Amino acid sequence: MLALPSQVEALHGPADGIVNVAGIIQKFVPIMELDFSDMEKVMDVNFWGTVNIVKAFLPVLTARPVASLVNVASMGAIAPVPGQSVYGASKAAIVLLTEGLYAELINTNVATTLIYPGAIATNIAGNSGLDMGGKTADDAKASGHKTTSAKDAGAVIIDAIAKGKFRATIGSDARGIDILHRLSPKKATELIAKKMANVAK
Repeated sequence: MLALPSQVEALHGPADGIVNVAGIIQKFVPIMELDFSDMEKVMDVNFWGTVNIVKAFLPVLTARPVASLVNVASMGAIAPVPGQSVYGASKAAIVLLTEGLYAELINTNVATTLIYPGAIATNIAGNSGLDMGGKTADDAKASGHKTTSAKDAGAVIIDAIAKGKFRATIGSDARGIDILHRLSPKKATELIAKKMANVAK
């Protein structure tokens, strides 16, 4: 992993920024029904994958005249989604990691940004190796679950980088939960539990 920055530099020049966006979800089941191996896989990809890239590229970023470090968390890091407790915990870890990095880099040339996406049409379930019974983003829209296109999500991230934002939400769902959770964490939790009760059925 530590050799990756030099390999990137050999092909493209030194990196001016990194965006840690890769992530997977868990099976839509309670923790009691989740294998340890499944929990470890989620943490390995979502948390340790981000930590490893940050650790590898920080020496390069801090040496650049201007640089950007972006970590993508999730709406699930703000308020829990039923059957996604470990996923949410992995993304909550990204939140504190990124805020800690912001504090550590506050007097450097590296702008640190935290992104909170809502539901994005990226087929994260399929890409996580989960069988959702053939459900697609179109099915989600039809059932009333709003999704943001990957293109629109990417535009929000690019805008946040350009403006050096500390944080940004993607989608009206993430924005709404962010606001509600600040006012009442309990109500935010109950609202998501009600809306997502049938998502895996």
